[in-house]
Amino acid sequence: MKINPYLNNSLIMGANIANDKVLFVCKSKVKALMAGSLVKLAASITLGGGGGRPDFAQAGGKDATKTDEALAKVKEEIVKLLA
Repeated sequence: MKINPYLNNSLIMGANIANDKVLFVCKSKVKALMAGSLVKLAASITLGGGGGRPDFAQAGGKDATKTDEALAKVKEEIVKLLA
């Protein structure tokens, strides 16, 4: 089952930790929220990199201990962009 058709004006961001590294994936259907920018922000906090398109992006980080901090910063950025 594909979830994309059910997403209307929404954003999903997830993080997966494996082998002390973290992977961020983001899908955005909100024009003001660029998936590539959000995963880059999260990855920069976790000592990594990545990016993608405005609607879908992924990035990785080398320091999984900073995952919560990275997701909190992304949340702050989302709130700021939607204000």
